Amino acid sequence: MRVGALILTIIYTIAGIAACIAFLILKFYISAVLGIFTAIISFATVHLLILEGNGGLQTWYAARELKQLCWLGFWLFTSGCVTLVYFTVYLFLENKFEMIKFTAIIWSFITAKSALLLMYYTNKFRELQAGERLTSTEE
Repeated sequence: MRVGALILTIIYTIAGIAACIAFLILKFYISAVLGIFTAIISFATVHLLILEGNGGLQTWYAARELKQLCWLGFWLFTSGCVTLVYFTVYLFLENKFEMIKFTAIIWSFITAKSALLLMYYTNKFRELQAGERLTSTEE
């Protein structure tokens, strides 16, 4: 099992939920949305890593479902990058530091990174499933 990635995604899941609650209280709504996106995709990655470690990934997910999860990761990676660029440009053009924009920049980066991890592992597990199917049909 990939212990380092599992620990990282568990931390991202907990941090995303905590950030969403904190940012809702502070009325930083875009950061709250990015926090919950991070928590959701990190939890999906945790779920995949645990299933793969226990050997039950093929019983839960076929290649089609893994591809759909990869597309979810792609769209959330894209949205994280777009919000990262938007708030970075907005922060520099405005020339004044506001915490609400700075937290949006940070959580955009974290969301994009979490989505990239989800895309990586779904593609890797799809390749493993395809390789196992090839070896079982050759025998």
